[in-house]
Amino acid sequence: MLSCRTQEIAEQITLRDWELWSKIKPSEFFGLGWTKETKLETSPNVVAMTAWFNELSNWVVSALCTSEQLKERVYVFEKLLMVADHLRTVGNYNGLMAIVSGLDRGPVYRLKLTLEVRPLSPLLLYIIYSSALLGRYGAQVHGCPVGRGQGALGCQQQLCHPP
Repeated sequence: MLSCRTQEIAEQITLRDWELWSKIKPSEFFGLGWTKETKLETSPNVVAMTAWFNELSNWVVSALCTSEQLKERVYVFEKLLMVADHLRTVGNYNGLMAIVSGLDRGPVYRLKLTLEVRPLSPLLLYIIYSSALLGRYGAQVHGCPVGRGQGALGCQQQLCHPP
C-alpha cells in the first residue's frame, strides 16, 4: 500500500465495488433475503457486497495496526484519509464508508500516539459529514428511479461507475 498512489488505490476499490454492485439483482432485496439462512441462494450478490465491505474495513484496521513505527503509521493513516477523499470525490460512498468504518474501529482508536500526531478530525469528520456525502448520497438513493441502462441508481450521475 505504501508504494501505491492514493488515486490508484481508490480506483481499484471503485472498480471492485462496481463489479459487485452491478451484479446485484432487485429480487435479492425481497423479503430481506440476505438476513435469512438461505441468503447464499436468495441474495448471493448482496452477501458478496457485504463481505467486500467488511474485508475493506478490516484491511484498513490491519494496515494501521501492523505498522510498528509511529512515523509509518501516521503515513498510512494520512494515505487512507486521502484514499477516502478520492472515493468521496468520485462518488464511491460504499468504499468511502468502508474506510471510515475501519478508521472508526476500537483498535484504531487505541493507537493514541498516532491519533495525537494526526487526529481524526477535522478531515475525517469533514469526509463523514460533508454535504457531498450526506446530501448527494441521500438524494441519489432516495430521489432517483431505477431504470434499465441508466446505471446503478438510475441517475445520469452514477455512483461507482468506472471511467
